[in-house]
Amino acid sequence: MHSLKRRLSNFSVLRSPVNPCPVHRLKLNTVFRLTFILLLGGAGLTACANLHTASFAERMQTRAEQGDALGQAGLGLMYKKGRGVPQDDQLAVQWFRKAAEQGHAGSQVDLGFMYQEGRGVPKNYVYAYMWINIASFEAAFEQRPLNALQKTLEKEMTPSQIQKAKALARACKRKQYKDCEV
Repeated sequence: MHSLKRRLSNFSVLRSPVNPCPVHRLKLNTVFRLTFILLLGGAGLTACANLHTASFAERMQTRAEQGDALGQAGLGLMYKKGRGVPQDDQLAVQWFRKAAEQGHAGSQVDLGFMYQEGRGVPKNYVYAYMWINIASFEAAFEQRPLNALQKTLEKEMTPSQIQKAKALARACKRKQYKDCEV
């Protein structure tokens, strides 16, 4: 774990005006959190409890409504976790989808998880796999975390579902991430 934190501290994206907290304050206990932090580009909303206030939520809401993908992703995570706003999976999905449609890989992964878990949307492994596969197109870092997520989903899917999800992901990319769940 300590070597992982040292390796992560080399990423300059892990600090930003939104996330002034250092990596060592994170609880990186799952592949998902690691993936999210890397894909979100440093907003790392799980990093500091003091960022989950109503005023922070208002700033994220403003950014999100202005079409900022990081603001949308952040607001989605806040709604998913109930941090600074009431917990609401349907609103989380809406904000994740807006950011995912802009090519935000972190939100694509989050949307995949929401489908995998059936949170805010009906459980659907094909859409879950599709969004995580799409994120692997966009991810600008080592692919191992996303590959592990895909392998986990594959255990729950038939070969035809996997092929359908891959085809949907390719079609979604061609459509520039718009109207992918048809």
